[in-house]
Amino acid sequence: MIFSENIIRKDIGPAKYSESIYAYYNRSARHDVENIREIIETWYKEYPLLNKIKLSKGLRSMNNREFYSNFFELFVYNYLKSILTIRPLDSNGSKETKYDFDAKFNGDSICIEATVSYDSDNYNIKKQRRNKIIDYINRNVKDDKYYLYFSIKKEGVNEPRLKHLVKEIKIFIIDSGDGIKTIDEEGSFLEYQKNTIAIEDWIFEVSLIPRKDKESNNVRAIGIGPMEFVWSRDVESLKNSIQYKAKHYKNIKDQYLLVINNMNNFGTDDEDVISCLFGKEELSINIETGETSTSRKRDGVWVGPKGPRNLILAGILFFNKLTPWNIENNQPTLYVNPWANLKNDMSWWKWRRLQVDEKTGKYEFINTEKYPKSYFGIMTLR
Repeated sequence: MIFSENIIRKDIGPAKYSESIYAYYNRSARHDVENIREIIETWYKEYPLLNKIKLSKGLRSMNNREFYSNFFELFVYNYLKSILTIRPLDSNGSKETKYDFDAKFNGDSICIEATVSYDSDNYNIKKQRRNKIIDYINRNVKDDKYYLYFSIKKEGVNEPRLKHLVKEIKIFIIDSGDGIKTIDEEGSFLEYQKNTIAIEDWIFEVSLIPRKDKESNNVRAIGIGPMEFVWSRDVESLKNSIQYKAKHYKNIKDQYLLVINNMNNFGTDDEDVISCLFGKEELSINIETGETSTSRKRDGVWVGPKGPRNLILAGILFFNKLTPWNIENNQPTLYVNPWANLKNDMSWWKWRRLQVDEKTGKYEFINTEKYPKSYFGIMTLR
């Protein structure tokens, strides 16, 4: 068993911001979380005995990266076993051949590696620190009249004095009394009454949003939390993950497929993945004629300065931000390397894929109207 059997679950509230995924799944009494536990337990029960101990340890980890990595390995096995003859390999094998699964389709051998790509460590440390602040406020500020609109305007070097921050927030709520009107009669927001709080080298901004009804104090104090905006996505972490796996297994003699789950916080679209594999798109302008043309810089995993490279990697089955919450509607895409050492059209994959013309370099997505959920028998959370 992955989750505790002999505990009484009563909490139907949301997860704390800094709470580990496993801890929340293990304690929550919510119906959808109960279904997630059932799915994971069912998949784990059907997983071959080899590597089960390692897998169970990772699924019980309080480290979210460990949890997601092992959940994804469990998911990939159960996802692909409907169309491939697949078996896990001993995780204690040689480093140069220690990929995750051996598979076969119509006599062809396929080496499969399942991996998860994350943001940089610096970003995740920053996020963990923010989550700790939010959880502390939610735990220590209770008011039945207002929600908080909380934002961080400037981050300091070290953690702020959280007791001092909560004290300032409580004083702001008391001083405001019942005089705030930030919602008109139609329920639209008017201008917030704001308060800026400076704690050491941190600067916070807090606004009070009246609750429309007298809700329980069990709800979170922060109704709207810190928001993050990004003008352009940094896909280097994804590219580095693919590049590392493409070069890691040098002695593979069969078709090599990388199944990757991108957990970048700001998401990734088709063009991001294409840029990682085939190079970033560049715009050229003819100064004399004013005509423009586009081309790709030779900095991709599959295309370098000297042409095609990393030819051992035959394809990538790409999932974007797959979690236990969205397994039933997460649409993967297969990217096939047109220059791979072992030519194979991967006909076993009949769903969304990128088709590339080896000679012209032109590409198109095909089978976009097809969806694999019903074929693979993914269990519903409802």
